[in-house]
Amino acid sequence: MAKNTNQNQEPKVRQYFTADDNNMIKYVTAKDFVKSLKNRSSDDARRVYLEGTLAIKEYERYEVVCTICDQIIAASYFTADGQFKVDSCKKYLLYVSALLNIYTNIVIDKEDSLGDFNLLQKYGLVDVIISYIPEAQVAMFDSVLNMKSNDIMTNYYEPHAFVREQVVKFAPLIHAWVDNFLGAAEGVLEEVDMDKVKEIVKK
Repeated sequence: MAKNTNQNQEPKVRQYFTADDNNMIKYVTAKDFVKSLKNRSSDDARRVYLEGTLAIKEYERYEVVCTICDQIIAASYFTADGQFKVDSCKKYLLYVSALLNIYTNIVIDKEDSLGDFNLLQKYGLVDVIISYIPEAQVAMFDSVLNMKSNDIMTNYYEPHAFVREQVVKFAPLIHAWVDNFLGAAEGVLEEVDMDKVKEIVKK
């Protein structure tokens, strides 16, 4: 989903960290990051600040990525009351927030993820920050999220759509059959000797 290209750019300076280094990493909120970046007087000063502040996780375990993608799908493919409804805009917001929270030391506020996203996007920082994440990690995250999306469409949406289509298609035939059956049954019941039925039931 995200473009991670380094065309016509200077090599990026990355501070890598692993899960073991987590306690030593200095985290910064998206709002503080943008505020400090804006205070720099030149592009060079902003680049120095960005590369001196931004820390990148070199690798995240596959099962962690799968779990987070499950959460993205659950939040963007279903409403609060469990109804199936795809919200691609929400999916993209959660995707960007997840990439930054997983692979960088920039913290997206869970209570104001939209505000943080708009702030970063306003200054063109979303793609810039993602471009520092190793391409293989972004590609893996994209692949897992796409697979999860395809799975939910196959396992949930397509069978329901097929069933709905068949119900709509055959509903007139079903109603006609039921009407004919009830009509025939009514005729049979009129011919039944209810006294004989009672005698049979008693036996």
